Amino acid sequence: MADKAELQHLPQGEAALVLSEARSSLIARARRDAGSLISLQSATPLHGADRTMETTVLVQDVDAEELLRLGRECLARMDYLQAGVLFRKAADHGLAEAQCELGVGYDIGHTVPRDDSMAASWLRKAADQGHIEAQYYLGVHYFNGDGVPQDDAEAALWFHKAADQGYSEALYFLRRLGVQEG
Repeated sequence: MADKAELQHLPQGEAALVLSEARSSLIARARRDAGSLISLQSATPLHGADRTMETTVLVQDVDAEELLRLGRECLARMDYLQAGVLFRKAADHGLAEAQCELGVGYDIGHTVPRDDSMAASWLRKAADQGHIEAQYYLGVHYFNGDGVPQDDAEAALWFHKAADQGYSEALYFLRRLGVQEG
C-alpha cells in the first residue's frame, strides 16, 4: 500500500480510477491478466460503516485493448463513469473501437456528459480508421446536423462507406437522401 506522500509523486499522464471493493474481482482479474493495476489506498466508508468502501486504483502500462475490455465490463455493470474514463484512455491511444465507444457515449450521454460536437469528433477519428459503426453514426450526425454542420453530401459519403462494408442501416439513410447505392 502506498501512503499519501507516495501518492503525491505519481507520474503525470496516468489515470486514477475509483472502484468500489464490490468490484474486487475485476481488480484481481486485471492484476492477474495485465499485471498493471495497482491498489494505492483504501478510503473511509462513504456513508457509514455498512456502505461499500472505495479503493483508488492506478492504471498504468495497460494496453488499449485491455482498457477497452475493462471499460466494457464497467459498462455492463452500469458503472458509466468508470467506463467513460477507460474508454477515453483507450481512445487516446488511437484504438478505433474505443474512439467509437467514446463517441457514442458523448452522443447519448451515458459514459460522459452529452456533447454532440465531442461525439462527432471521436466518431470521426474512428471512422477515418475504417470503423464501420463510427462511419454510420458520423453519417447520422451530418444528416441531422448534430455537432457538425448539416451536410447531406458528407452524410452520404459516410453512409456509403458504412454500406460498402455491409452496414445495412446505412442503406435506409442513403435512400432517404435519394442517393444510388453502390
